Amino acid sequence: ALAIDGLPDLVQLCALSTATSALKVSRGRRRGTMWFERGLVVHAECEDKDGAAAFFEILGWKDGAFTVDRGASPPRRSIGQRATELLIEALRLQD
Repeated sequence: ALAIDGLPDLVQLCALSTATSALKVSRGRRRGTMWFERGLVVHAECEDKDGAAAFFEILGWKDGAFTVDRGASPPRRSIGQRATELLIEALRLQD
């Protein structure tokens, strides 16, 4: 079993795997996706937001269901940052 303490841990795991993948998160009717390539977050989409704004929106959800789509390519590139940098920024924004 994999013990995940929330979405930030899962984001870090996806980034650490260095694989190309999409992390799809759903919470009720809300949906969001983050794309990873070789340890970088390269794109995120959430409802009417994309890029870093979408990434931060998804991370703000306290819970949800998720799937990882390995090998999924991003529809475009809007971010090019390490997951840890984005997670630190997300925590700063939530304060």
